[in-house]
This record gives sequence, structure tokens and C-alpha cells, in this order.
Amino acid sequence: GNFMLWYRGSEGNTKVAWALCAWAGGLSALLLGTPREYWLHTVGRGTMSCTFSILFGYIFSATAGALKEIRGLNADRLQRLKDLFHMAFFEFVFAIACWILDNARCDLVLGNPLYPVTAHALWHVFTSIGLYKMFLVLEFIHVNKNSSGGLELIWLAWGLPVLVQEGRAKAE
Repeated sequence: GNFMLWYRGSEGNTKVAWALCAWAGGLSALLLGTPREYWLHTVGRGTMSCTFSILFGYIFSATAGALKEIRGLNADRLQRLKDLFHMAFFEFVFAIACWILDNARCDLVLGNPLYPVTAHALWHVFTSIGLYKMFLVLEFIHVNKNSSGGLELIWLAWGLPVLVQEGRAKAE
């Protein structure tokens, strides 16, 4: 969410983004500096969860709005970009479900036969994948916002989406 504020914000207006960086740093220090059983640690985790949820909603609403700003893009390219956005969204939803499971039923998760592949590990994996795809969408929008040229979204043979300069996808 902070990246989105920075990325979509007005030029030179980064005060909110810096404030959120300080907020995240303070919460991290609180969580690292207090025992897990201490009430202040619990309050910090709850505050972190609420902040994450609010910024998660902001990321997707702002990106959905940014997708509407693209002009002059053919329907096929726009649909591929929207599909990538939807994939990122559902990967984030799955990641959050894993995180909720991990927090609600840690005893169950630790007892799974595939340990250390835990719900918490899956949360990290799918959050990373979703963020990567969301950054691709944002970079594509940034470069192609008011033109039909610039970047093109392609999928490598092993399932990784990448952005390439338009015209290079066919040459390579």
C-alpha cells in the first residue's frame, strides 16, 4: 500500500509514504522488542493486521482505477493485463487465507505432515508472487498510460510473466 501511495502520488508529495514507513518501522520494533505473550505484542499484531488490510484494499482499488486510465491499448493487450491483475488479486486472497489459518490454528499447522511447508510459508510465497504481478501491472500502466507503445506483457515457458520492450517479444 505504501508503494502504491508513493507510485501513484503527486510528484514531490511523499509525506504520507514516509509516515507509513515510520509507522511500519515502529510496529516492527514493537513486535521484535516485546515477548509474544505480552499484551503490547498482541496489540501490535492487531494494529499491523488492520493496517495491512486497509493498505491491501487500497492497493487493489488504486490499481483497478489505474487500469481504467489506459488509453489507446488494443483489447487483447488490455485483457492480458486485466487477467494478470485478477491473478494477483486471487493470489493475495489465497495468501491472506493462509495467514489467517496460520494465526488462528498454529497448532494444527505445525502438526501437518509437510512441515516446514506451513500456511505461514505459503503466505510469504503467494504474497511475493502477487506483489510481483501487481508491480508488473503498475509498471505497464506507468509506461503505457497514454500511448499504445512501450512495454508488452509476455509469459515465459515456465510460467513467469515479464515485461519486455514492445517488438522484442517477437524478435527473441
